[in-house]
Amino acid sequence: MNIKYKNYLLEQEGDRFNLYRIVIGEGKKNKGMEIPKPIGYSYHFDNAVKMIIALEVEKKQETTDLKGWLAEYRRQTELITKALKL
Repeated sequence: MNIKYKNYLLEQEGDRFNLYRIVIGEGKKNKGMEIPKPIGYSYHFDNAVKMIIALEVEKKQETTDLKGWLAEYRRQTELITKALKL
């Protein structure tokens, strides 16, 4: 079973998951197509979710203190928890 969240794809392989970022193709052959780009392989589910959270927090290219970073991490954790209903 595969799980899609935002622009990420978790592909189940036994009790592990491969993690991909979905990007939109720009070339002649794949223009407009969703293309999975690998982020990592053989994650436990909770580690794959933590990686998605870290990548989402990383998207914000700003300087902040630890308190601000933790607030954003918690916010992303709540978003993914609600989406996956954990």
